[in-house]
Amino acid sequence: MINDRKLPDFLIHDGVFHGISLKTRINTINYVYHKYLENANHKQFQYIMTF
Repeated sequence: MINDRKLPDFLIHDGVFHGISLKTRINTINYVYHKYLENANHKQFQYIMTF
């Protein structure tokens, strides 16, 4: 998301939050959202999570 690498413009996490507290999940999702806002003018991406 930050580096200029030739990678897909999406990231999928399947069940990454299993056994993780709700507070940690919320903090992680907020972090990803704020990173999206920081880079919204440069490049779009998708972050897909399953719970």
